[in-house]
Amino acid sequence: MVELSKQELGLQEALPVNMGLQEARSMLKAKGIQFFESIESSESIVFKGPDRKITAAAGDRVLFSRLQTSASRFPCGYDMEIIVLFGQDEKLKERYVHRLPICP
Repeated sequence: MVELSKQELGLQEALPVNMGLQEARSMLKAKGIQFFESIESSESIVFKGPDRKITAAAGDRVLFSRLQTSASRFPCGYDMEIIVLFGQDEKLKERYVHRLPICP
């Protein structure tokens, strides 16, 4: 769990607000993180969690990844969820990088 916390913090720090799209893609690829990318055709909610909501405008670009980790705390395992929202200017607007408990 300590390693998971370090990974979470490291990814948050590696994706600062106003980071460029190409720079974020390169950083994720360098860390071996596979991600999906989409351009939103209309305003939509791209993430909704218990304490946070990320809404994209038409033309915004979203990078999404969900990493499996080896971290666990009985009875749950943990994945890392990454959602990064870029505006039409290709600058990072919002990000969500947090562990996600996977429980039976």
